[in-house]
Amino acid sequence: MSSVSQAGWFALPRPMHWGIPFKLEAIIPMAFLYLVGLVEFVGDTTGVAINAVDRTPTEREFTGGILMTGLAFIPKISQLVVSTPPPVLGGVLISMFSMIVVSGIKVISSQNLTQRNMLVIGVALGVGMGLNGRIEAIAILPDMVQHMLSGIGGTGLVALLLNIVLPRTEEDEVLYAAGQNEAVENEAMENEEIKAIA
Repeated sequence: MSSVSQAGWFALPRPMHWGIPFKLEAIIPMAFLYLVGLVEFVGDTTGVAINAVDRTPTEREFTGGILMTGLAFIPKISQLVVSTPPPVLGGVLISMFSMIVVSGIKVISSQNLTQRNMLVIGVALGVGMGLNGRIEAIAILPDMVQHMLSGIGGTGLVALLLNIVLPRTEEDEVLYAAGQNEAVENEAMENEEIKAIA
């Protein structure tokens, strides 16, 4: 715990800490994974809100989640995580990611899935998980493409492309409109709560 006590209370990232090389094969996948991470954040927050209060999160709750990323600028918290014994950290991560998976399944199962949506979800998960386990299947492709097609990056990329390419049926349009109406209702509810607090 000495490393925790010696760590500062606030720190900013150090620009050019690792030098100044610009490798396109690393920049493009990381930029895409950053966007996928944003989508993952929305999914995680939605899962927590559905489990906790049985509704989708409001804009205010999303903002609160984003503000929590400020903890990354507190070295003491970083050192506390680093100094945690691996077995303890492993147990925590297993529990946490298991709950995230269950929350994701609950979010998906709570929706009225159409044939189109099930195809997008199934193919995206199949590509992401399959290529992550058998990356040699695309070994002939450049490293940059391999990184983008495997794991969470591949899942997000395939889901995004299929969602753009596959045409929506009338049933899809009805469900999309219903989702938009629910978002408006949640925003109105949030505004009412803010007025009540004020």
